Amino acid sequence: MRRSEKAGSRKSAIAGLLSLSFLMALGPLRRDLLPNLTAAHGLSENANQAVVLSLVAVTTSVFAGLRRIRWPRGTNLLECGLIGLGLFVAPSLARAMPEPVPALTAVALLALATVFAAVLEPYLRRFEAQPSGRILPAMACVGGMFLIFPIATPRTFAAAEAWIVTIVAAACLAATNCAGVALLRKSVNEKAPTLAVAPALAVAAGTGAMAFVLLAIFRGNALQRPLEWSDIGVSLVWPVIVDLPAIFLLFWLMQRMAAAQMTLRFVMWPLMAVVIEALVLAQRLTLQTWTGLALVTAGSWWALRNRVPSVDSQGLFSTDEP
Repeated sequence: MRRSEKAGSRKSAIAGLLSLSFLMALGPLRRDLLPNLTAAHGLSENANQAVVLSLVAVTTSVFAGLRRIRWPRGTNLLECGLIGLGLFVAPSLARAMPEPVPALTAVALLALATVFAAVLEPYLRRFEAQPSGRILPAMACVGGMFLIFPIATPRTFAAAEAWIVTIVAAACLAATNCAGVALLRKSVNEKAPTLAVAPALAVAAGTGAMAFVLLAIFRGNALQRPLEWSDIGVSLVWPVIVDLPAIFLLFWLMQRMAAAQMTLRFVMWPLMAVVIEALVLAQRLTLQTWTGLALVTAGSWWALRNRVPSVDSQGLFSTDEP
């Protein structure tokens, strides 16, 4: 690939990461700025996540069938399922604890995924050796997050347990991001690499949807109240506009970025949310917050300067010839 083509691909990947981070920030901003539009509806959080992932699974399954894209098999099929559990289900387990970590503290702790990914990626990828210098940018980003968001230290055993589960969830996010990049980067050798990820996304989303259905049944809270017609709009419109594009972007980026770069979304979306909310509400940010924002911005820029290692393997998902 020529240098100009590589530069264009890198810019498109960074633009995709920024778009994904913005879409992730819309959920918290919607709750903070438009509370009347986020009132509790009939479906619980687990059931709502099951609906979103089911839409993704059905959409990508139909698309893969129409384009006659071969599905992953054997170990690759199992990996796709585990990736779905790690990306979609693991973070929700931390919120399901009896005494969950406060929301802002959880945001800061989940940002540890950037450090975990920088540490784990050289061991979980199956490509050439990783360039050095990925851990320091990640640590700068996490340090900035701890300055921006208050850290509520645990005072009870249940709170400490929730802390541990949240940190383990961050590690699971990092590991599954590394595994997803290692798996899906193989498909860049295909004739239509962007289309080749559809079956993997369908398996991952379908596995996540089934897990959320089981969680909703196990907890007995699939419905918070009897469903109304308005719940259909709440449960479908927002996912179609925001959640589905975000999930599609996530898997698209797995072909184009290192996992240590992809996990930057966990520090970039809070940065965007803080800045947008401050502008909309005319809030004055403290010096500590500005310092944290500067650290996150500098660390993200530093991490995104690293190149993505090349692939030395053959394509994984193949499109059948008509």
